[in-house]
Amino acid sequence: MRFSIQSIVLATSSFAAMGASAASSCWATSTGVGGNFPSLADMHVDATQFCTQFAPTNPAYIVSSGRVIFGYQSASFSGNFANATTCLSSFNAIISDCYGTNPNRPATLGGTIDDVGSAHLVISFNSGLKL
Repeated sequence: MRFSIQSIVLATSSFAAMGASAASSCWATSTGVGGNFPSLADMHVDATQFCTQFAPTNPAYIVSSGRVIFGYQSASFSGNFANATTCLSSFNAIISDCYGTNPNRPATLGGTIDDVGSAHLVISFNSGLKL
């Protein structure tokens, strides 16, 4: 049986894609981003809290329609994440793609992503409230 390098690379990348989240979509305003925002470090802490405490097991934190507000930001989701790891992967993809690398101010107002499972996650970097 013969395998080409191309078929091995293609098969490997197909399996890798099956476990990854899709690319996130970001949104911003035409006039720039203003207001109060969590720091990049806070976003990573909040991702862990959201995915290990709020989303999978604790509906008491759901404010309405799957929306959770914490700090200046909010997160909402529909559907189900397979586990906390897939939730965290999706949340961190939005942070990476949409918040950018500035530790104190995002480049956009938020983003959305569809997990390869059945979850749809929306993160707003400025909910207008600080809770």
